Amino acid sequence: MLAGSWQFHQFLDGLNMPSQLPVVALQPGEIKEEVEVEPGNKRRKVMLRLKCRDETVAQCVSSMLKPGSEKQGPLEFSTSVLVKNPETFTECVQWKFDDTMAKWRSERDMLNAE
Repeated sequence: MLAGSWQFHQFLDGLNMPSQLPVVALQPGEIKEEVEVEPGNKRRKVMLRLKCRDETVAQCVSSMLKPGSEKQGPLEFSTSVLVKNPETFTECVQWKFDDTMAKWRSERDMLNAE
């Protein structure tokens, strides 16, 4: 599970969005070093890329990101999270990313067909 604000979760799942589609997609990246968050409690750092559907969403997302996150383009950011099981985490995030991309493509295809 990824901890985030209620607004961020709405962005990821399309909740309360006019289109009912996600407006942010998370793409898993490289699994990095192990970090000890407290004595005896270790996590692995996983890089994430956030892709926003438009500039309004990107502006909102930029204010939600933790220090150290970086803007990678007008609609993209990179950040990292610390997780116990990076392989399972990246598998789940990749599934969600693929699902979101499929929804975006489907909407784009429908709009282009009109």
